Amino acid sequence: MLRDVAGHEIWVVEKGEADAARLLIHCSLAHHETLMPLAAKLAPAHDVFFDLPGHGRSAPWAGTDYHSDATAVAAALLHGPTHIIGHSFGATVALRLAVERPDLVSRVTLIEPVMFAAAGGARGRFVGPPARYSDGTDSSDPCRRLDNRTRHSRRSCAFG
Repeated sequence: MLRDVAGHEIWVVEKGEADAARLLIHCSLAHHETLMPLAAKLAPAHDVFFDLPGHGRSAPWAGTDYHSDATAVAAALLHGPTHIIGHSFGATVALRLAVERPDLVSRVTLIEPVMFAAAGGARGRFVGPPARYSDGTDSSDPCRRLDNRTRHSRRSCAFG
């Protein structure tokens, strides 16, 4: 059902009648239905799925800070401590909610979190100023972080 959530027209689907609550947040370029098979494999809960602004059946996004808007939408869908499950970009929203609104989060499950996006989008709130590597380069370069924390080569980095 299309609802006004935090100033955005958001498609929201709620399933299940259990006491435990879960909010599932999909990745970029996806929609709420991508997380339904996962929720079906978990213990019964009251599951809340939604399409991020500009995704699925939600209205196009017209803001200036997508991550803040997505976080505000997710927070507005919570009604007390909730298990938040986020995939990729959705995991960064889940992490930000846990940091900024711990009163609304009972636990967090991060699936393939885009950690450099969380750190870069809210530097200071999550990780502080960028660190320096021994060669003097700045850790805010996401490709550099990929080089150091995974086995990806700089050529395969799509960020710079």
